[in-house]
Amino acid sequence: MGILPMDNQNMEVSAQLDSGVRFLQAQTHLDGLGRFSLCHTDCGMKDSGSTQDFLATIINWLDTHPIEVVTLLLTNGDYVSLDYFEKAFNSSSASHHAYIPIPRHNASIFSSWPTPGSLISVPYILNEFTYFWETLFDTTDPSFPQCTISRPGELHAYPAIAYERMVIMNHFLNTDVLGTD
Repeated sequence: MGILPMDNQNMEVSAQLDSGVRFLQAQTHLDGLGRFSLCHTDCGMKDSGSTQDFLATIINWLDTHPIEVVTLLLTNGDYVSLDYFEKAFNSSSASHHAYIPIPRHNASIFSSWPTPGSLISVPYILNEFTYFWETLFDTTDPSFPQCTISRPGELHAYPAIAYERMVIMNHFLNTDVLGTD
């Protein structure tokens, strides 16, 4: 939780979950001491603590809400080895709660997705833009006039087709400060 200009979340993770949020997104980076942390762009700018602690908060919440499902998107901002994710997921017990769909050739990515009630633990690291597309994230227009695919673009290995993926609807406003948002 924060009050700095780059902050866009003013509620702790457990409070967001208590309020009904079921999709959480965060950037991972190595902080200045080599710890695997949640940081916005750079840990010197905004360090929100360890990835393991973030995952443990979600798992503790899920343990007290056994019929809930939370979708989590963690980006690999520093392109670190997946060993960092594995360690964080294992030490927080998140690996025991995670789901990964089994890709099928010549089928829609979502044709084999289970219902939320049937989700159980399986391998868990997904490529973000194989399963999601996202809208623009830098608008300063409060009417949010665009609902077009921003990422992945046409040069991605799997260009976005909106009806085949889940959507990340970026719905927060940037503030135009002297022509820079």
